[in-house]
This record gives sequence, structure tokens and C-alpha cells, in this order.
Amino acid sequence: MIAVPLADIVSPASKKAGAETGLPVYSVTKHAGFVRSLEYFKKQVFSRNVAGYKLVERGDFAYATIHLDEGSIGIAPERGLISPMYTVFKADDARVDPRYLIRFLKSPAALAQYPQLGKGAVHRRKAISLAALGTLTVPLPTLAEQRRIAAILDHADALRAKRRQVLTHIDGLGSAAFVERFGSHAELLPLGESLTFVTSGGRGWAKYYSDEGARFIQSLDVQMGSISARDPVFVVPPDNAEARRTRTIVGDVLLTITGSRIGRVAALPASLAGSFVSQHVAILRPNPQEILPEFLAAMLALPSLGQRLIAGAQYGQTKPGLNFEQIRGFSLPRPPLPEQRRFVDQLHGIAGQRAAMTHAETRMAELVACLQSRAFRGEL
Repeated sequence: MIAVPLADIVSPASKKAGAETGLPVYSVTKHAGFVRSLEYFKKQVFSRNVAGYKLVERGDFAYATIHLDEGSIGIAPERGLISPMYTVFKADDARVDPRYLIRFLKSPAALAQYPQLGKGAVHRRKAISLAALGTLTVPLPTLAEQRRIAAILDHADALRAKRRQVLTHIDGLGSAAFVERFGSHAELLPLGESLTFVTSGGRGWAKYYSDEGARFIQSLDVQMGSISARDPVFVVPPDNAEARRTRTIVGDVLLTITGSRIGRVAALPASLAGSFVSQHVAILRPNPQEILPEFLAAMLALPSLGQRLIAGAQYGQTKPGLNFEQIRGFSLPRPPLPEQRRFVDQLHGIAGQRAAMTHAETRMAELVACLQSRAFRGEL
């Protein structure tokens, strides 16, 4: 297998739209390549006057000049327009298969080289010109071998996509099971009747950090349905009322109340009881005779209820904050505790399925990376 500079097998392909402004406008993303801009962003993010945009033909390559290091490159599926921020080129299809070339240009080996090809200010993203990109060395087997490699990698990606679809389906099982069991439940009671709110965590005392002490839970730790297992942060608070008030106990549910992560909720694991929470996390303390913590967390994690939470957020000077009076008034199902427990057990089963599928998807990603590495070394 020979290796050639990219410049030997591609050529510039850049012309302005001019009068052809009625063509669809595309963006180039790192995951999906070419996407119709209006469909991808759900609103118009491109200029109203597209006469100065670039015209691409079906089969043209285009990449984001300052985002190539993220993998923002693709092949045009049809004639269309793209922003001048993109660089466009054609491949010599007599020497290189387009599917093979795009695979190589998005491979880890190529991505690792892009930062060295860019030019620009130190503190700004560096632009990669086509001339600079042309110095990239491309392994070039025969066309037949290129097509075989591309087909293998396409098949591996298709398998990954199916696994991701299964994960998406699993993610919706909890909500579907809840609606099936309790969607028509006759007894709806205000949430505030069955729990206590601790609406704010520590501020002043949170600066007392040490290598010993209780765990300090921040909003980044609270995922939807779990408390993340990232490296712990410890705090030794002074003996004051604020610290005592925001100390967690077994059976608590944590809810993020401000910022971009607003509305994330999880039942506190018993191992984290005795931790403290930041000012961005609220403690919901349900009455154990009426509602299980895992059941409460499952209800608050439902997409329909989550939308109500966000809709009721009050905006302060900088960040939105949840409206606790509104939350207290939410009318929700309150089935008997044994029925709640059966539902929680069902959720645990779903979580096990998701963990197994996530592990399988991770292994598949590793396999695809291995296949790419071997393919472009001529070992596939």
C-alpha cells in the first residue's frame, strides 16, 4: 500500500451561489456530516442573503475551516449551499473512493494531526486551509481494497447505530411503564402533602475544604436517575445551623434547582447519606409512610413532569430557579407502597438492561476504533 499527500488526490471546488439562491442550505456537523440546516437546527441560523454562500455539487467534500479538529467534515448528498465558513474540495474518484476518504479524514489518526495544521491566534481556534490539509499523508491501497475497507467500517457503524437505537428505546421504558401502571390512577394528591423541601444548600461554609469530612454534592453530581461516581469533593463545615440543615439522610431525593442542569433528579444512595448539598441542589424528603424515594424520583424524572418543572421556573438576574410553591401543588398518583415497590423493582431491571447494553455499545466503539486503526495501516 502506498501513501500520498492529500493534495495529490483532491482539488479545490469553490464557487459562489450567485443567482442560485433557491437551493437547500446545509450545515456540516461532526457526527452527521451534511445536514439540512433548517431541519437540524429547527430554526434559521444562516444568513437571509445567501448569494455569497458557496455552491456545492453532489459528492463534494466540505469541512468547517475552524472545526475540522472535531471531525466536522462530510460529503454533499445533493446540490446545495453552505456558508463561506466551510472549505470545499473534490476527490479524484479515479484514485480514491469517497467513502474510504471520508472514513480516513474522520479517523482518530487524522484527527490527531489537525491541530498541527492550523494557523491562527493562540487563544482562538486555528483555521486549516486546504493547502495545509493537503500536506496530510493518506494511505492509499487499490480502489477495490478501499471499497472493501469502507464497506466493513460502514457495517460496523450500522451495528453501533442499532445499539444506540436500542439504548434510546430502553431510556423510554421507565416512563412508558409508569404511564401504563399509573397513568389513569384515581387518587391524585398534591406533592407537598407528602414531603419536606430543603430548598437551598451551603454557600459560605462550602469554602472549608479538606481531605477528610463529608461528601459535598454539587449540581454536576446529580444526573437524571443517579448520583455520579466522579471523584468525591469533601467539605468540613463549621458547626452551624446552615450546615446541619443541608445534611442529607437516608431516603432523600436530590433535585437541581438552577442553571443549565435544572430539573435533574435522583434518589440519594444510602452510601451518600450524611453528605451536604450545594446551593444549586434541593433536598426533597418524602414521608416514608406515603411515598418511596425511588418512586418520587421516577415521577419527577418523567419527561411530561420535567417539562412542567422547567415551565414553572422563575428567572432571576442570571439563572432560572424552580418554583417550589408550584411543585408543592403538583397532583400526582399515590399508589400503595407495595405497588410503588413493584414499580421500583421494574425500574431496577430496566437499569440492568441499560447497563448491559451500554457496556456492549462501548465494546463496539472500541472494535470500530480498532478496525479503523488496522484498516489505515493496511492490516485489515
